[in-house]
Amino acid sequence: MIKKLGPEDLDITIKFGGGLHTRASEDEIDPREAKDGQNFLLDLENRELRNRPAFDLVGTAPNGQPIRGGGSLLKADGSVSFLIQAGDTVYDWDGLSTFTPKKNVLDTSRLRGNWRTQNWTLDDKLILTDLSLDEVVKEYDGSALTDTVFTDENDASFGTFYAKYLNITNERAVFGNLRDPSTTTNHLIVGSARGNYKQITVTNRPSSGLSEADPFFLITPDLRSVNGFVEAFGTSIISTEQGQLFKLSGQSAQDFLFDDFYPGSAASGEESLAYIGNDIIFGRQGRIESVRDTERFGDAENDDITVPVANAIRAYTGWTTVYNSRLNRVYLFPEGVGECWVFETSMRGGKLSPWMRWTTQHPVDFQPTFVMSMLDPVDTLEYVFMGDGQGKLYRVEGTGTGGDGGSASMRTEWLTNLISSPLDSQASGIEGYIKYRKNEAATVSLTFEYAGESAYNETITIDIPEITGRPVYGGGLYYGNNEYYGTSFSGRLVRQQIFPPGQSNEFQVRVTVEGTTNFEINEIGIRFIAASD
Repeated sequence: MIKKLGPEDLDITIKFGGGLHTRASEDEIDPREAKDGQNFLLDLENRELRNRPAFDLVGTAPNGQPIRGGGSLLKADGSVSFLIQAGDTVYDWDGLSTFTPKKNVLDTSRLRGNWRTQNWTLDDKLILTDLSLDEVVKEYDGSALTDTVFTDENDASFGTFYAKYLNITNERAVFGNLRDPSTTTNHLIVGSARGNYKQITVTNRPSSGLSEADPFFLITPDLRSVNGFVEAFGTSIISTEQGQLFKLSGQSAQDFLFDDFYPGSAASGEESLAYIGNDIIFGRQGRIESVRDTERFGDAENDDITVPVANAIRAYTGWTTVYNSRLNRVYLFPEGVGECWVFETSMRGGKLSPWMRWTTQHPVDFQPTFVMSMLDPVDTLEYVFMGDGQGKLYRVEGTGTGGDGGSASMRTEWLTNLISSPLDSQASGIEGYIKYRKNEAATVSLTFEYAGESAYNETITIDIPEITGRPVYGGGLYYGNNEYYGTSFSGRLVRQQIFPPGQSNEFQVRVTVEGTTNFEINEIGIRFIAASD
């Protein structure tokens, strides 16, 4: 926001609150948005510039093998069990320090047990599938992890059964991308009998000759492998590898069928199709698209929710998508790229970009061996957990203390839009202030990136002091539990004056904070003289 004070003096207040907008030119983005940056946090109700919380190291598997899978069992009484697969061992983790081995599996398998879509609540069981199709479908009751024994529609033994995907909906378990020991049928989905997830068939297509509750199977219309399967607001959407999206229509085994949903578009990656509360989104090569907007507008740019950052991600080939419904946040991990793109769903449809880019100096490099939304067995809240190749388990929504993984420094950056001096003038005699909340110690670098007739950088640093108490009369704090003389003012807004050198026709301000502490910058004020040449 620019305010003219007099014939030559101009006031600018730099505010925050929007996300990245890398696609538009510097002078066209909203002043609250960032032209460039990383590791800041968005919140619909908070307009300060804050660093994202550091992720926490919460446990290490006893065998030290790569974290490859996991699942959360949510029972009807509200209790939670947490399974984590480290290499060839599946553990039940208590959320603290105890990893109890439950079953040995092939170390090439990648077990998945999503608490939203794979809990068979009628029997308080978690049904686990395997993205690698190396392990048969399994079930966990909070005590024993066992192979599921299936029967066919005549209650005869079905034999072993493998599946990549599973959605439990309307009293049915619907499996996608399948195989038995001798035959791989990646293009099949199988729906169980209503009320019995163990009763399946690969011989009965939906028809009027079946009862409504019978099991059924369907083949993808393009005969391509299923690489995504989600259920939301009464619509089941599947994606096929390098194919398209299809919608599962019908109400029972008598009339289920696939309809074309979005020709020429399909998810890229085995876990890029995700339900996000009021929509289904999926990662394509170079973009993230919306099912809701596809239904509204068809194949157009309206489907692409990454429009503000399209130029920054257009070369990305595959995605892993994870949604935290508690925080209204979607995490998208591009394949082979050391960063995480974060979509703040509460800001969708507003005037400001809802996108953040997170990076880390921690060795995990936001390229986890496993990542999933799971329920913490201690507080039963939803978090996103990820693992690495050394058996370490991390909680993405950490406490924010001590840096990533407890030690790694974080670099937070924000680059403003282009600030221009009036025609035939230069901004000179710059002065101003930075307003922040006094909390933890931090050093803020403000780099004035000058452009116009001359291009150069000038950097100044501002030290934000740490709040410290002043114990009185020995080691105790004066006046009971109140921290007298200082810490009672923690969190108040404080101003520091700034006097950046240099002058130019136009400039941007890059705000940089690096370290392991948290900070909150409310605004930056700048006054300059528009001096004619």
